[in-house]
Amino acid sequence: MLILSKIKVFTLKNSLIVKSIIKRFVLFGLSLNLLACSIDKEAPILPRFDAVTISETTIASASLSVSFLEVGNQSITDYGIVYSETNLSPTLTDSKVSNGALTQTTSPYTYLVKISNLKANTVYYARAYVITESGTIYSNVISVKTLAIVSPSIKTTEASTYTIYSAKVGGSIETKGSYDISEYGICWSQRFAVPTIEHSKEKITGDVSTFPKAYSLIIYNLPEKGTIYYRAYVISNGNVIYGDVLTYTLEVEGYPKVSTDGAVYVADSVMKLNGTIVNKGKYEVTEYGMCWGFNDSFINPTVCENKGSLTVMPNSLPAPYSIEAKKLKTGVVYFYRSYLTSNGITTFGTQKSFIIESK
Repeated sequence: MLILSKIKVFTLKNSLIVKSIIKRFVLFGLSLNLLACSIDKEAPILPRFDAVTISETTIASASLSVSFLEVGNQSITDYGIVYSETNLSPTLTDSKVSNGALTQTTSPYTYLVKISNLKANTVYYARAYVITESGTIYSNVISVKTLAIVSPSIKTTEASTYTIYSAKVGGSIETKGSYDISEYGICWSQRFAVPTIEHSKEKITGDVSTFPKAYSLIIYNLPEKGTIYYRAYVISNGNVIYGDVLTYTLEVEGYPKVSTDGAVYVADSVMKLNGTIVNKGKYEVTEYGMCWGFNDSFINPTVCENKGSLTVMPNSLPAPYSIEAKKLKTGVVYFYRSYLTSNGITTFGTQKSFIIESK
């Protein structure tokens, strides 16, 4: 019995030893597996930025160039630019331009970001950011200043007499400024020494692409020997910029002069329009006559509309003449005036009107 009992005790001890050994082998195996997994798993490589640089600035935007020296080996869920007018170290809680997830896996990698809707002539602080599973990484901070708003520059040029009732005036747009040009021209007044576009004006619409841009316009219906105050102007972004005010007095010597006289009824559709050549000027007269039109669109009619002309110059001056206007409508107000063309320039008389009454 004693021997059997010793055998059982020995067997039990051996069993415990075996179990302990097996347990140690299992733990050792698990440790090897964990070590192997740790070795197999790649160490995280974080993105690294190069310096952020400014590519372009305008009055309302800034374009920044950002370069990744290393995009890393973690998924990038978002990247872009954060910026602020007041925060010297902007974060995601400030304004930002987001590009979303990055699929680029090779380095280096460069991208361009445009920040819009900025204030003119203002300093902003900006830096690049990238979001990975390890957190948010920022680049260096740079300051960028938007451009100031610049107005066009314009000057008024000297005038000359075009006819005894009109002057040729002009200006020159020297520089464009920050915005497109919508209109430019000449404004003038015979009464006000500082004319504006609220007084009288002749305009040209549309943008200008080359500078300086010289232009000239004709001011009609001025009084003989009349003096005008005039200046050039340009409109950009709704603002009016003026050149200097100049004055000019129309010359008379050497320029032709015609007068518009009365209209005489001839028939239901015919009127005789009378005029007078008062002075032919220093050049030969190539054509003279009458022009006419009706309705508001034909106020101050020109020779491009309805006209009757003569080419034979009278021997003595002043020389009255007549032109018959035919195929006229009854009950309609017609405007008419005399004209004379000399040296390629057409001089007009004053405007008058008539109406053929319905019977």
